[in-house]
Amino acid sequence: MALDHVAYRQSTERLAEHGDEARGILIAKIGRDLLDRGTPGEPFHRQLLSPASKPMPVSFPCCRSLREGCWGTSGEGRNMRYLLAAAMVLIPQAILAQAAPERNVQVTGTGTVETLPDIALLDIYFRGEGPTPDAATIQIVAKQKAVTEGLASLLGSNNELTASNVTIIEARSGTCAQGYGTQPRLSTGDCAVTGFIATMQTRVRTRVVEKAATAAGLASRLGASDARVQGFALSNPQAAQARANTAAIADATRRAAALASGAGLHLGPIVTIRDQPSYDVTMTGASLGANAPAAPPAPRVSPVAIDLKPTPIETRAQVFLSYTIVP
Repeated sequence: MALDHVAYRQSTERLAEHGDEARGILIAKIGRDLLDRGTPGEPFHRQLLSPASKPMPVSFPCCRSLREGCWGTSGEGRNMRYLLAAAMVLIPQAILAQAAPERNVQVTGTGTVETLPDIALLDIYFRGEGPTPDAATIQIVAKQKAVTEGLASLLGSNNELTASNVTIIEARSGTCAQGYGTQPRLSTGDCAVTGFIATMQTRVRTRVVEKAATAAGLASRLGASDARVQGFALSNPQAAQARANTAAIADATRRAAALASGAGLHLGPIVTIRDQPSYDVTMTGASLGANAPAAPPAPRVSPVAIDLKPTPIETRAQVFLSYTIVP
C-alpha cells in the first residue's frame, strides 16, 4: 500500500534531530495515541492501514521537546497510524542490517560402545504325535513340563518362560499329494488322516548368560525337538545409549576443534545439538543350537556343560552439533 500522503521527509528529519532516545519516545506515544483514538468495533489492523480521508502532513507545531506530549492539530490521528506502520517496518530492518552475521561451524559426531550382554534368549520347540489330537497334545505338555523343571533346576529363578504358537494339524500318508499348488482332496484313500501333530514354541529369557548354551543342550535331552540360544540383550539399554551419546558428542567436539584450528580460529560454546532419528541400539550376539530327537521326560538329568562367551553388544549414536567460532 502506498504511503505517499504521509510527510515522511519532515517526520524523519524530526527523528534525526532528537536521536535514538527520541525515536523510542515517539513510537511509544504514537502507540498510546492510536489506542486512545481507535474506532470502537473496528479491528485495529484495519484502522492502522486504512487510507486517510484527508492527507495532512505530520507536524509538531508546539513540540519544542518530544517529552512535552504535543501531537499537532486535529485530523492527524490517521497520519500517526501510518507513521507507526512505517516505523514498525523500517526499524526492525535497520536493526537486522546492523547486526553482525553469526559465525559457526556444524559437525557430525558418531560414537560406538560395547557392553557385555546380561540377558540370554532361548527358543525351545516341542513336538507331539498321536492318533488323536489329545494324544499329540499330551506329549508336548509332558515334554514342556520336563524341560521347565530341568531349566529351573539349572538356571534358578532368574529366568522367564513364555509359550506361543501352539499348532495341532492333521497328518496323512506320504503318498498323498500335498503342498503348494495342489488341489484340495478328500480325507479318503491315500489322503486319509492317519494321526495328528502338535507343536509348541517356547521363549526363555534368563540372566544366567553363561549357562544359556548348557540350558539349550539340557532342553534338547529332556524332549525338545529344537533348542537354541537365539541371541542376547541388555537389561538397561538406556545406560548404554547414554554412553554412546557421550562418545558421539566428544567425537563431534574433536572434529569442530580441528576445523576451527585449521582456520586459525577458536571454538566457542555449543549453539544447537540434535541426534539422528532411528540411529539406535544395534544388538549382535552369538547363536548356538542343539538339536536332538525327542526323548522321554527324565526326572533328573545331569546336563553337559557348554562354555559360552557371548559377543559384546554394540550401541551406536550419531549427533549433529553447531558451535560458534571466535577469532
